[in-house]
Amino acid sequence: MLPLHLNGQRAAARLLVTLGRPRATNGAAATPFAQHLRYSSDDKDNKGKEGGLIQGILKSWSEKRGDGVSDSNGNAAPDAVMVPGSPEHKHRKMFVVELQRKPLFPGIYTPVLVLKNEALIKEVMEAKKHGGQAYVGAFLAKPDKVVAEEAEQHKQDSTEDAAAATASDGDSSGSGSGSGAGSSSGNHLYDVGTFAQVHTILAGDTADSAQLLLLGHRRIKREAVLSASPLRVVVSHLRDEAYVNSDHVKATSMELVNTMKDLLNMNPLYGEQFRTLMSLTGSIDLNDLSRLVDAAASLTSTDDATLQKVLECLNVPARASMVLELLKKEVELCKLQAD
Repeated sequence: MLPLHLNGQRAAARLLVTLGRPRATNGAAATPFAQHLRYSSDDKDNKGKEGGLIQGILKSWSEKRGDGVSDSNGNAAPDAVMVPGSPEHKHRKMFVVELQRKPLFPGIYTPVLVLKNEALIKEVMEAKKHGGQAYVGAFLAKPDKVVAEEAEQHKQDSTEDAAAATASDGDSSGSGSGSGAGSSSGNHLYDVGTFAQVHTILAGDTADSAQLLLLGHRRIKREAVLSASPLRVVVSHLRDEAYVNSDHVKATSMELVNTMKDLLNMNPLYGEQFRTLMSLTGSIDLNDLSRLVDAAASLTSTDDATLQKVLECLNVPARASMVLELLKKEVELCKLQAD
């Protein structure tokens, strides 16, 4: 594989040469990734209003761009300024930004529209106003069906615990009730999310709305809830599991790159997606399997639950295999559409 560590459009151009340069789109429709940039994942009914906010964020970001890039775990590179002088233990308590569509992967930018959360917006703006960096935890919301099923299961568990306590002559451990109280806030969100920097914030039409441009740093897990409004949690920072760069891992990595090449050659829209991604993230090292896999996963059109499983997987070779299968499905879909 060829290492790549260039910036912006140069990086996009060089990597597209490596993976296979796509044909000109000749005014083709917007790509799924471009749509994700234009329209918020958090408010499907405000697309027109949101488009201007997104364009303003990207313009502001391009004018003030100075961020470096992160490694596979979201740590700042030696020449980067993503998390300047900020050890992980200093960022264990943070406010939550809820994602309605697709989890945020480390090293990836995504715009998010925050609505009806004036307290959160004030906290973020206050941090940015004083020249500091604002960080949040970005967590994907569970489907309503899953939330309802978990609520029903919790209700049944609580009932069984209460019955067991009564049968044991007043054993008052209260474990069922205590568990319910501790998880009452934020249980509609997945436990694993992403520690993210608020790169840019634009105020909305009202005091309780704003558009955020988030940059994912590393995976985190919610451990406890500190407050419900705004939602503030205690997290633990997750690290990829150590692995041996065996022949099998190298083969998987090469197949991942080749499948991406096939995808770019079959559908030029994916080339535009990747070009947009590269213009935002700045660089991708093809020798950094974790970073490459996360970037590839962010481009797929698979369902949110599957992508959440990818985010939660800390075994890099296993995660690479998961994403490779997703890319192969994308290739098969392109073949069907071409027939």
